[in-house]
Amino acid sequence: RTPVKRKLVSRDEVEQFISKRLDEDEDSKRIERSELVLKKFGLLPRDFKMRAFAIKLLREQVAGFYDPKEKTINLLDWLDTDTQRPVLVHELTHALQDQQIDLEKFLKDADALDGKDPFNKGVRSDEASMARSAVTEGQAMIVLFDYGLQPYGRKTVEVPGFVDLMRQQLALQKDSGAMK
Repeated sequence: RTPVKRKLVSRDEVEQFISKRLDEDEDSKRIERSELVLKKFGLLPRDFKMRAFAIKLLREQVAGFYDPKEKTINLLDWLDTDTQRPVLVHELTHALQDQQIDLEKFLKDADALDGKDPFNKGVRSDEASMARSAVTEGQAMIVLFDYGLQPYGRKTVEVPGFVDLMRQQLALQKDSGAMK
């Protein structure tokens, strides 16, 4: 519908973006609730700091991102062009989703759930928001996979076991610094 703004960003700018998003009230509270729930179930050590971990992991793993507030695709300035292309395909999918349904509103509508207990309302809202995010990310990943299969004249739906193949490839990758 409209041209998509784009920008090259550094690792420091990625970290600033993530920190800013986490500092926003709803994102910060969501991280705190998730951390508390995971600790209560014994899935995280009591001294684990989710916010610091998320910033470190995303700083090292993010290859690009679409900012629905700024309506801008951000690609990392240290990646070569061949690496940026598939990332651009994924992020352009988010830009197109945003032009069709307003991503920010779609992801935030989950916050409109009713409930008397603010913590439980927040947890339900977090789950709904994560489900909505999974839908948008899933769509963008399928477009990315189709892009990768295009030179072979194939689409993801035509390749049985494609998801299993992707899992195997991910398992072969070395752990990131944040995941050690």
